[in-house]
Amino acid sequence: FEATSNGVGLQNKEKYRSASNLIGACAQGSEKGFGTPFISGVNDRLIEGQKMVHVVSCNTHGTSAILQFFGGKKLNNIISADVVVVRRSEDIGNHERLVAGNVIARHLDPEIGTHHAIDVVDLYKTLGFHINLTSSDITTPSQFLHTVRFNVELKEKVDIDAGVESSEFIGTTNKFDSNVVFEMGRRYGFAGRLYNHAILVKSNILSTNNTVKGWAFVPQEGNTLISTLHAFLLQTNHPNQSEIIQKVRRDLILKSF
Repeated sequence: FEATSNGVGLQNKEKYRSASNLIGACAQGSEKGFGTPFISGVNDRLIEGQKMVHVVSCNTHGTSAILQFFGGKKLNNIISADVVVVRRSEDIGNHERLVAGNVIARHLDPEIGTHHAIDVVDLYKTLGFHINLTSSDITTPSQFLHTVRFNVELKEKVDIDAGVESSEFIGTTNKFDSNVVFEMGRRYGFAGRLYNHAILVKSNILSTNNTVKGWAFVPQEGNTLISTLHAFLLQTNHPNQSEIIQKVRRDLILKSF
């Protein structure tokens, strides 16, 4: 499992591929192109027995979860979506790249925007789905959670309460402060982490018949871990992978904060 500095996984890719006894290799986040892009619960069947798998970034997890929450597993309730990813600059354990002010990210694609939407679009292409999605990105002087501001145009209005109950990875909060939600993860989450793909600020959603706008926190240090564990089970064709990953999800994911 390649979890080293940005780019190292891609540098080591050919070494892994050439190993005669390799069962599988998995890289996270920035290592786009390492293998089949993957999020637990999205395209599980596609990586069964695969040697090279790429667990996509935390904000790709968060954006995907928001889209599935409102659009369904096949995203067939979504007409279009736009997200702004408000990134924390680094984890609280680091002092390497904490910015002094807001820093805007460059749009990499003239229609899709930053890598967050690009990666979500590429993820769902593995299932044959096309998403009309754009994203922008701004980094802030924070060491807590990432935050996503979403604007989704829907075919039909969604019952938020029913959606929360049926979603495996979405949690909700009525708190507006990222440091408060972050601290609740330290207090109540297993090993002090949050494993939800996204946490909707439920009391601050703007909803009409065909649009929904609001905010969600993204637990950057924890929301890719279940996908990484699941990748191992799928890549090794573990006979009890379904039962194991369901228990992991039930035990680790909190539904309200």
